[in-house]
Parts: sequence; C-alpha cells; structure tokens
Amino acid sequence: MRFLASLVIFSILILPACQKDQRPDFLNGSWQAYRYERADSAALEDYLSQIQLDIVLHNHYHFSSTLDYEEAGTFRLSDQYFLVTDTTREPRQEKRMRIRALTSDTLILDMMENGEDRTLNMRKVYSPNPPE
Repeated sequence: MRFLASLVIFSILILPACQKDQRPDFLNGSWQAYRYERADSAALEDYLSQIQLDIVLHNHYHFSSTLDYEEAGTFRLSDQYFLVTDTTREPRQEKRMRIRALTSDTLILDMMENGEDRTLNMRKVYSPNPPE
C-alpha cells in the first residue's frame, strides 16, 4: 500500500513536469515568417523572409527582422503564452505573445504592438530534433 501511495505521488509531481519540458523542445529550431497580419501588412509582404526566430535549448531565443532589427534573450511559456525578455537592451521588459497554433512545422503568434493587434505566422525551416 505504501508503494502504491508513493507511485501516485510520483505520478502527480514528476510526470506533469516531464510534459512541460516537451513543449519547449518542440519549439526548438529556426522559424521563418510567411504571413504577417496587420492593418498595413502589404508593406511587409516583400520582407517576410527577413523575419526569423531562432529558439535554442535552455530557453534562449534570437529574433531578427527588417531594417537590421535584432533582439535576443530568454523566454518562458505560461499556459498559452510565449513570454520573451530581450536581454540586449535596458530596461529589460517582458513581451507577451499568445500562441494561437503550434505544430511540428507551424507557429502562429498573436501580439499587440503600438495598440494594434498583429498576427505572425511562421514555418519551421530547421529543427535540431528530427521527427522520429
């Protein structure tokens, strides 16, 4: 009986932690924009190939975009949110994006920028963890 109680406690405490670790690994890799939705999105259509997000182990990211914009730092996941903190600039502020969809090859993020709703659609162009 004591073994069964220990097994139940192990399952409750350890297995959910293992499941949480799988989701960041699923994000690992390089993502490239293929669609960006906002009121004046036509201006960005020619530059989508310049928008890239690299997710690496230990919750670090690097983002590059148009006009030589770059940022890098740490990220964390909280429920359906992808939270990033750029550690290359002061003051450090956390940005929140809602993960609308995440599959092995597609990442769709909803965000607010300058008071406007934006949606960034990305496809995976490199994965360090090939499918089994």
